[in-house]
Amino acid sequence: MHREFRHHWKVVVAAAAGVMLGISALPAFVLGVFAGPMTGEFGWTLGSFQAGTLIYTFGVLLCSPLIGILCDRHGARAVACIGMPLSALGIAGFAFVQPSVWSWYAAMLVAAVLSSGTMPAVWTRMVNALFVERRGLALGLVLSGSGLFALFGAPFAQSLIENLGWRAAWVGLALLPLLLGGPLVYHLFRGDDGAASAGGLQAAAGGPVVSRAEALRGYRFWVIAAAFGLASLGVGAFNANLVPMLVSKDFAPRDAANLVGVLGVSIALGRLAIGFVIDRVWAPGVAACVLSLPAIGAWLMAGPVVTPTTAILAIALLGFAQGAEYDFLAFLAARYFGMRHYGALYGLLVIPVAVATAIGAAGMGYVRDLTGSFNAGLPWIGAAFVVGGTLLLSLGRYPPVPPARAAR
Repeated sequence: MHREFRHHWKVVVAAAAGVMLGISALPAFVLGVFAGPMTGEFGWTLGSFQAGTLIYTFGVLLCSPLIGILCDRHGARAVACIGMPLSALGIAGFAFVQPSVWSWYAAMLVAAVLSSGTMPAVWTRMVNALFVERRGLALGLVLSGSGLFALFGAPFAQSLIENLGWRAAWVGLALLPLLLGGPLVYHLFRGDDGAASAGGLQAAAGGPVVSRAEALRGYRFWVIAAAFGLASLGVGAFNANLVPMLVSKDFAPRDAANLVGVLGVSIALGRLAIGFVIDRVWAPGVAACVLSLPAIGAWLMAGPVVTPTTAILAIALLGFAQGAEYDFLAFLAARYFGMRHYGALYGLLVIPVAVATAIGAAGMGYVRDLTGSFNAGLPWIGAAFVVGGTLLLSLGRYPPVPPARAAR
């Protein structure tokens, strides 16, 4: 075992649990399962239901920069220990939604704000501060947590809905971050990420020390924001609508929910594989290839007949790319901008990602409402993945580490 993992494996386990049961996975990977029961009971359109993701995104936008700054000032552990129980409270709030669609939007906003302490910036900050030589693999292990939730989350939610109803299902899901994620984070998520803000040895060895103003003036920040924003359009469109999309292709609701498990496996495998590779190969080049894969999946899903084999392949291609998305974002932010202001810069980069994810989810819902099919939106989603990946090729070489700083 590499010395970094030998010393910090507990942090990896806790951070993976935080990603698995935090804002990255809940409610994103189960929204499609709740779409049918909630719209059926309240008479909402699918587009109106998915528009809740726009409100959720607004809450993320409000909190993302603040969470990054709090991590930079007080450390990731303090933010995470408060964030996990608050996240559970936000998810439980969905159980009290009323027939007015505005109550759904209000619940989404409250959940986003309460869950903001479990954003990827929290978990990746600690990992980036403690890992240098195996940073990519460590990030891959941590961020694969969302894939693990996708593996069991949708079938678990479907089972709860069938046996207890959708309101009790939300409460059941809320117990996961409260009773499982919270204790793991409290006991295991411990490490010195304060040195990252001070420009300590490990942080400097992993990248330059760039101020927020320098990063925002440079083109790389905006290229990364645009690239992952475009890719996130596709991620949001697929994730939130995957179950309804499969149902529209004549899959039974339970079979559709089970197929989301394929997404979870491919996300986890993608993050592990990509994390291993980008420790050794120029990450933007790898990203350009990987983020283009879902375009093939979009083409397969747009066919007149989607067989189980076709669906599995399409979902696996999406999951593999999605498994690398946040992995790349965290890795590139640390390598191109350093760790001194990582929390704040990462928080800003999450904004276009969150906006695009919400637009993709709601947009595909409205496409289905207006045309009766998801097919009209799929070619555009495929193009967004390809263009986003290609943009990253303009980032150029990693900035050199100033010898004086690296030697501290």
